[in-house]
Amino acid sequence: KDNAKNEDATMENLRNAPSEFVQPGKERIVGWWLLATAGSVFLMVGIGGYTRLSKSGLSMTRWKPIGYRYPPNDEVWQEEFDNYKNTPEYQIANKQMNLEEFKFIFFVEYFHRFWGNCIGGIYTLPFLYFWARGYLKPKLRNRCLGLFGLGLSQ
Repeated sequence: KDNAKNEDATMENLRNAPSEFVQPGKERIVGWWLLATAGSVFLMVGIGGYTRLSKSGLSMTRWKPIGYRYPPNDEVWQEEFDNYKNTPEYQIANKQMNLEEFKFIFFVEYFHRFWGNCIGGIYTLPFLYFWARGYLKPKLRNRCLGLFGLGLSQ
């Protein structure tokens, strides 16, 4: 019974202790943001693994991280496939591939890039809001800036 009282007192002290990372009263919303970011990165690891296992990773021949549109019609699909045919991956490993098979691996890589852009929004927009509103104390803000820099390097 004494252990239960001690645990309750410890939890109460933790709840009432001033946070060195977040302004008081904002712990929950900032915590949910960090959890959502971590979950989206965890999901990206799975998507990236599938991209690698399905050998889809080099199907998009142009590196344009933002604004790259999914092919809207057969003409654009054929153009993408023709560009892919000029890559060593196609010439060495996938010479037998047809347009329909290419569409599948292209989708996998496209979704992988799309999800990366989503993570950028999931992380950056709330971060800027929390920073502007003063929710993040310097200790957490500086760490989040470091993570932002790592994200940009991707």
